[in-house]
Amino acid sequence: IIACVRKMVVILNSMLRDGVMWDENIAKN
Repeated sequence: IIACVRKMVVILNSMLRDGVMWDENIAKN
């Protein structure tokens, strides 16, 4: 169970990172 939760947290963090980077790229463009 802990492993699954940890995996979900990593995925959520990755999505947030991608979202931030995506917003930054749009702002630059």
